[in-house]
Amino acid sequence: MVEPAVWSITLDRPKVRAGEWFAARIRVEIANGYHLYSVTQPLGGPLPTRISAASRVRLDGLDPWPHPTRIFDPKFGMETEWHAGSVLFDVSVHAEATLPGGSQEVVFKVEYQLCNEQTCLRPETKELRATLFVESAERAATGDARGAANGSGQAAEAKQSSEERLRRLREEGKTGDELEAGVRQILQEDPGFVLGYIALGQRASACGDLRRQRARLREGVAANPDNDVLHYQLATRPGTPNRRLLLNQFARRFRKSPYVIAALWGLAKLATSRGEERMIFERAQKLSAGQGDAIWTERQLYPLLAESDPARVVRLLKSISRRVTNADGFFLQGIAGGLMNFYTAVWEIQRLLKKGKNEAAVRAAAQLQEPDIPHSGANEAEKVLMALIKTKALAADGQFAPAYESLIAHPLILLQQELLDAAIRTGARLQKSRKRVEEEAWQRILQQTYPVAEFEVPAKRGGNIRAQDYLGRVLLVNVWNPG
Repeated sequence: MVEPAVWSITLDRPKVRAGEWFAARIRVEIANGYHLYSVTQPLGGPLPTRISAASRVRLDGLDPWPHPTRIFDPKFGMETEWHAGSVLFDVSVHAEATLPGGSQEVVFKVEYQLCNEQTCLRPETKELRATLFVESAERAATGDARGAANGSGQAAEAKQSSEERLRRLREEGKTGDELEAGVRQILQEDPGFVLGYIALGQRASACGDLRRQRARLREGVAANPDNDVLHYQLATRPGTPNRRLLLNQFARRFRKSPYVIAALWGLAKLATSRGEERMIFERAQKLSAGQGDAIWTERQLYPLLAESDPARVVRLLKSISRRVTNADGFFLQGIAGGLMNFYTAVWEIQRLLKKGKNEAAVRAAAQLQEPDIPHSGANEAEKVLMALIKTKALAADGQFAPAYESLIAHPLILLQQELLDAAIRTGARLQKSRKRVEEEAWQRILQQTYPVAEFEVPAKRGGNIRAQDYLGRVLLVNVWNPG
């Protein structure tokens, strides 16, 4: 007999320290026709799904994906929340400090109830087990102490002393001029104390004096000309003159800084064209290549490459999928897998269009789905790309009216210039002017954002007044209810 629900568990990493947090992913595959109820299902109806730890770990937070479907169920006479198909429950778990070191079995208990349209099955309980290697707190502390001893003892002691003095100032409730005087005293004795200049800048920012904040950071840069933190802080402050120049200089000078990728992201936001944005993310991709978390940067690059070179996107994803191992956690694996499926489908549509197989491309585009990224879904760039690819396939097949309709009804039509430009080009094939396309886009957005109740009333001078006659215009309706 086939099980109506098959459960499994994976951990985001195979090794943790006692006292640390880690994540567990519980997956259930539910047979067609059945569903189980959410962890937030209100009491008084079906049994909610409950997940608990049956060993020396503590659960703190549980996030399901996809989110549950809410619907009124006449069987229970109440609104129910349920999941069907493939469901993830990502659990935040704390390994207690008393957990002994070595290989440990982590046990989770799941209580749930399955129902279909006709009936509900008897509630069940499953135990899920996973192996975790725990580094004991004593061993971790010994390792940390050994690593600290290998460093520069005097420099570490001075840094710790300045940090301790700054911490005491804050604990004593020092603010305003008293805090600034205290920090100035620390900096006089330790000019290399970076956090001191940042603290002075934060005080100026809290007073709304951004110019003074930048002046304090420039003091820090003058005293510490090779410090990447201060240079990054100065380049990214609001209102900084020549911000683009400073970010470029930072990216060239501090190529090995942990802030260089963030600097390039900031530079990309200032780009004036898609071509410039692509060049910046190409730089970021080269600097982050080989790292497991490079996918965060590459994900920004993929939509910029996909229309012209989708094959390269797939190659990049294959490379990063090989680097994302079990040690990197299932979050990165899930992102890589979801993006791989999406961009492989985009590549196939592009390939069909290139070969002139337009009907096949239209069918493939109709099946194109947004990247399935747990807990985040598709970003705006991926949603725009999907709309453009579908439009491109329809237009290539001569279906200009459906292509135009899909663009003009897109919720991002007025937020993403690419969509509006594509709608204007497609509208031109339907004898629509740019002004007409923009008017229709506004009307659709107003309909979606501010729905109008349909009505039709007689006019004093004959005829009828209808709500749809006023789409895109401000309409004041005075309603009088005598009852």
